[in-house]
Amino acid sequence: MFKKLIITLVLIFIINVESIFAQVIEQDSLALVALYDSTDGNNWDRNNNWKNGPISGWHGVKVSEGRVTVLRLTGNNLRGPIPPEIGKLENLTRLYIQNNQLTKIPPEIGKLKNLTHLFLHSNQLTKIPPEIGKLENLTHLRLDNNQLNAIPPEIGKLENLKHLFLYNNQLTGEIPPEIGNMESLNFLWLHNNQLTGEIPPEMGNLEKLGELYIYSNNLTDLPDLSALTSLKYLIIQNNQFTFEDIEPNIDIISDEFTHAAPNPHFKYAPQDSVGEVQNNTVPSGSNLTVSVSVDGENNKYQWKKDGSIIPGATNPSYKINSVGFNDVGIYTCEITNTVATELTLYSRPIFVYIGQDLDM
Repeated sequence: MFKKLIITLVLIFIINVESIFAQVIEQDSLALVALYDSTDGNNWDRNNNWKNGPISGWHGVKVSEGRVTVLRLTGNNLRGPIPPEIGKLENLTRLYIQNNQLTKIPPEIGKLKNLTHLFLHSNQLTKIPPEIGKLENLTHLRLDNNQLNAIPPEIGKLENLKHLFLYNNQLTGEIPPEIGNMESLNFLWLHNNQLTGEIPPEMGNLEKLGELYIYSNNLTDLPDLSALTSLKYLIIQNNQFTFEDIEPNIDIISDEFTHAAPNPHFKYAPQDSVGEVQNNTVPSGSNLTVSVSVDGENNKYQWKKDGSIIPGATNPSYKINSVGFNDVGIYTCEITNTVATELTLYSRPIFVYIGQDLDM
């Protein structure tokens, strides 16, 4: 009697396990079908076996222990939004759907708690949902080459993230200081965007950071990052940095990498012009002082008129005494620095005219 009871219980357990197994397989299958339908699956470049037979045989799908763990549909002509059902692929560890024409990441992406690799670069995405900060096991995130417009502060919750690629987008606004919480970060590529403001001082907490690419933005302030001893590449040209930003960081890259001149591992030139365009119309015989303000402790100045050096005009300001017709022209100043020797800053042009006598 006892033996029969044990056998019965075992059979019930097996039936329950098989039922649960069937349910999760069906859940994964329905999520994949939703992805197929939402992204014009009939016109994918490769859709072998989709909606036919076991999902382990569908193109790009890897199944382990009865669950979908990897989805690889790179360069496959997926079009449209990623459906919310993607969040039901609970055992997914790697999602590779780059080089397509996807338009939306759903908030449900945050349910993929086992995800370590998320590659969505080279699509048509416009927004990073804040729920992406829930992907606590994520180590690699590629969202470059899209049309993204902002970095959500929640991205700073990804404390296990090693690679963050957001370059070649349309990112505006400031870099969120929460990025300083990403203690595992090794690669941070933010170049070719429209970011403004300062590099947050909190970025100095990224002790494992090896590469920081922030060139070709509209950034204005760079903190002292000299404590980041793991840094091997600091690429910051084509922003609005001045010598005040560069001087503290000039020796940031170790001697191992500084034998080349210019140093390919620390690129800080060129930068945007300084000052404002000015139009000065003054009466003949009056005095005029033109000036430019650039922060830095080791600056050198040279004023020019119409592109020619003005002898002795080597201060931040230049005074024109008794303005005459020979003084009419375009004044500019070139600023160099004895520490950051690879950069020359150029002032925007200052136009000087003599005013008309209204009584004539």
